[in-house]
Amino acid sequence: MTIALLLTFSVLISVVSAQQKGPATDTIIFKRIPLELAAQAVKTGEIDYYIFGLRPAQAEELRGIPEIDMYYAPAGIVDFGLNPAPAPEGQLNPLSIREVRFALNYLINRDYVVSTIYKGFASPMYAFLSSYDPDYVTIYDIIARYEFKYDPALADTIITQALIKAGAVKEAGKWYYKGKPLTIKFIIRIEDERREIGDALASELEKIGFTVDRLYMPFGQAIGIVYATDPKELEWHIYTEGWGMGAPEKYDYVTINQFGAPWYGWMPGYQEAGWWQYENSTIDNLGKRIFKGEFKNKDERDELYKKCSEMIIQEAVRIWVATRLDINPARRDVKGLTLDLGTGLRSPLNPREVYISGKTTVTVGHLWVWTERSVWNPIGGHDDVYSVDIWRAIYDPAIWRHPFSGLPIPFRADYAVETKGPDGTLTVPEDAFIWDAKSKSWVAVGKGVTAKSKIVFDLSEYLGSKWHHGQSITWADILFSIY
Repeated sequence: MTIALLLTFSVLISVVSAQQKGPATDTIIFKRIPLELAAQAVKTGEIDYYIFGLRPAQAEELRGIPEIDMYYAPAGIVDFGLNPAPAPEGQLNPLSIREVRFALNYLINRDYVVSTIYKGFASPMYAFLSSYDPDYVTIYDIIARYEFKYDPALADTIITQALIKAGAVKEAGKWYYKGKPLTIKFIIRIEDERREIGDALASELEKIGFTVDRLYMPFGQAIGIVYATDPKELEWHIYTEGWGMGAPEKYDYVTINQFGAPWYGWMPGYQEAGWWQYENSTIDNLGKRIFKGEFKNKDERDELYKKCSEMIIQEAVRIWVATRLDINPARRDVKGLTLDLGTGLRSPLNPREVYISGKTTVTVGHLWVWTERSVWNPIGGHDDVYSVDIWRAIYDPAIWRHPFSGLPIPFRADYAVETKGPDGTLTVPEDAFIWDAKSKSWVAVGKGVTAKSKIVFDLSEYLGSKWHHGQSITWADILFSIY
């Protein structure tokens, strides 16, 4: 199979498999199509399907056309990322105050966002899980307690109390600190509905007395500031974050850590050495227990999940807004598509299974196909949704998650599980080995080591098969991927 990434003017990369076995289509072309041109590109056949969500008005343009099918999935989420770093002496970052961050929840008119901006193709969010996530029911009672209503007066009251306590003063309807306006640098993305969502919050902040510097930016410029500068430099205070959802996860252990636990590396500071770090040891400890499976049963796990979730809501480093119901158009002659309940048509199953009868090429449209953020680095890159969607087409994970149930399923490696949990143990063979970070080497575990469970993977579909450049996959490659 060939994977080609196209801008409007160039081919960026091509990867050719040396295997005879392969996917249903010989060549997949990923092509950059701006959102406002996507509907026309599908209609004319310039692309065969589009994996970034259309705006509702664009979907209406395609509705009823016999040659085009529409797919719907809750595949995107939107929040406001906040910078809680303290300001230098003599200045004040209002978002370093937890009460101010929390109060922003009452400045967001989620009903307006859902009904007017997204034209009903969205649902409100009050925490890091959407109502479509399997674990939503686990924390539903908590979400019900924090089902924030649009209440600017309440937000103003909470913020006023917090800012006065911090030494700020309000004069003629404007907030000042040591004689200077309290200014919020608000980075607002321009490619999609986040521009309108950002403008709405910016206006609310201005109404209660903040000076707002609206910084309108596209993807690359925005993330170069938000994720690539030390938070204490205060180059930004609020950012219109957007995320592409992954496959559904029956028992979540990643999302809760990614969006709330500092140790995982996606909270301000991002675990970059020398930078200011947002810290919360309690959330970290709870999150790690969930991540590592350090619980005896589902009830204990769910209790940990609830405690951690409530603390994340209270800390309010991210303010959740809405889950997008993404609309993906595809030409009707495209076959083999799987509508993943989490990722929609962005599922990694699709590049492997999609085909058009009588053709050897399928062209896939996306909002971006190359970003400065990822620089196509398989070790340190691929942490934005646009490059990840393409990267997943050219490597095989051992396991994945079922597109409907969210449970683990074999992808390229079958596996068998043996367990003695929660109270029993299995003896680990003395010659089993692990990576030792101190000695920077693999070492035998030795005697007396036990484990709760054992998973045996069948790696026969990896070992001895070929990389794209013809070299054989060996145990060295397997070990490198896990060390």
